[in-house]
Amino acid sequence: YFVSFVIQFQFHEALCREAGHTGPLHTCDIYRSTAAGDKLKAMLQMGTSKPWPEAMEAITGQRSMTASSLLKYFQPLTDWLKQKNWENREKLGWDAETWEDAKDPAASFASAVQATLPVMLLALMAAIFFRC
Repeated sequence: YFVSFVIQFQFHEALCREAGHTGPLHTCDIYRSTAAGDKLKAMLQMGTSKPWPEAMEAITGQRSMTASSLLKYFQPLTDWLKQKNWENREKLGWDAETWEDAKDPAASFASAVQATLPVMLLALMAAIFFRC
């Protein structure tokens, strides 16, 4: 499921280009764009007859997955969060000397996963919100 989440942003950016959208990626709406619809239809008609990199290339122009479209989509949110953190003088991260898990790699990984979950959930909620 994670891979499909990344790929959908690549597809979205490619279809926005096809639709002639020139603004920020998060403001693009391909609804009623026959050019974007035709490109998506052509890719979907390949079905399983072609390897997935060929289908991806048909719609995005590249054969590999990249998170750059996802990052571009959420850049305004990232900028806003950075600005708010700066305005509120928020200190991000932790002091390694006082962090108990710093010497235990397994605990460090578990803590890192716990720390990133809220950000991932926020990103998912933003994606759902901006698509509506």
